Amino acid sequence: MTGWISLHRSIENHWLFKEDRKFSKFEAWVDLLLMVNHKDKKILLGSELALVRRGQKITSLRKLSERWQWSITKVDRFLKLLESDEMITVKKDSKKTVVSIVNYDIYQNQDLEKRHRKDSNETPTIQEEDTDDTRTKTNNNVNNANNDSIRRNKEDKQEQQSNYEKRVGRIFKAYEYFGFGVTPAAANDQVVDWLEKHSPEVIIEALREAYNENKKKNNYVNRILTRWKADGLDTVEKIKADKKQFELSKSDTQKPQSYQQKMRERPGEVTPGWMKEEKRKPESPSEPVKTAAEDPEIQKMIAEFRNGG
Repeated sequence: MTGWISLHRSIENHWLFKEDRKFSKFEAWVDLLLMVNHKDKKILLGSELALVRRGQKITSLRKLSERWQWSITKVDRFLKLLESDEMITVKKDSKKTVVSIVNYDIYQNQDLEKRHRKDSNETPTIQEEDTDDTRTKTNNNVNNANNDSIRRNKEDKQEQQSNYEKRVGRIFKAYEYFGFGVTPAAANDQVVDWLEKHSPEVIIEALREAYNENKKKNNYVNRILTRWKADGLDTVEKIKADKKQFELSKSDTQKPQSYQQKMRERPGEVTPGWMKEEKRKPESPSEPVKTAAEDPEIQKMIAEFRNGG
């Protein structure tokens, strides 16, 4: 058989078409031909103006699923099948699915359309309803996503603030415990500055060191923290290991030095090597002291004195 028939879009209003049923693949294909635009038209999609060209339809997998009484997965597979046979093209984004009929004029001759000019003046009601519904649901989804994002950000900020307050509270307690006194207002800025550079555990360890040395001053704590940071000692474990290494490295021939004395050394000061060697060098044994009877020179002088001479 050759030739073709004219099928008006009003067929969608016929009681046979409106029968509640699950579409076949053929019916779904014909439905696509009926629903696409027969001329270019601009529509408002969200806050953007979109141009829907002749032979195109803006819809969604969900909408087609409800229309054809298929699962969304089946709709997606069917559209891919039509694409593989080069019958349609499909473009998707987060807001819409655009279906374009390939060679639309084969199915809808423009000369025939001229004989039915009234069709060109009809409002594509279904298209607009479809677009409005999609736009509404898209906006709702966007609003829900934005609300969820705002809520999560608020919760994250609250959790961060709570954790920060806990860290500050720990430092203040240690500050008072090690005898630095009740934290004055001026110390608040100092604690905040410490927390920007060091962990609470390291700060508390520095307060302990200052307490052990009876140097309960912020400046002294600053020197300890600065030295540890310069040496890469950013955890309590590393600090304790450094102390242990220091104790093991002390030589018996050297003057004993405490770990606190080491920490008080100014960074960059190095004891000259010759001084260290001088300190290590053992003293040479002195010659034994001779008595007058044992010294021949003295005996000679005594003999000459006795002989008058």
